[in-house]
Amino acid sequence: MIIGYPAVRYRRIVPRKPLKTKLSYCRIRCRTERIQSMIVLNVTYKCKPELRDEFLEMIMAEGIDVACRAEDGNIKYDYYIPADGSDELLLVEKWRDADALAVHGRQPHFARIGELKAGYVEETAIEKFES
Repeated sequence: MIIGYPAVRYRRIVPRKPLKTKLSYCRIRCRTERIQSMIVLNVTYKCKPELRDEFLEMIMAEGIDVACRAEDGNIKYDYYIPADGSDELLLVEKWRDADALAVHGRQPHFARIGELKAGYVEETAIEKFES
């Protein structure tokens, strides 16, 4: 269960981004370094009735999710839909640091998701966690 959310189960609908390291001993060190200054965002979109799936399809069709995962400093960018079928969509983002998140906010695909939200989303809630 995610803190601050009702007891709703989500299922991940897109694959995780693989680590880009070649040596196994380096993977452990790289993960440790990332976790030390990581920023996690839980973004909950409350979509207009019956438009959640269409909103998600538009994000994927335009490659917004792929573009975000390809950004330097991105650790995770995954969408989840609730098992109960409500009109919510949960996005979990993990970023290496505040600089990577700031650069993400200036990308054209970030602006595009804002445009898409105008037609599909009633409300957006963002929870930010820093380590």
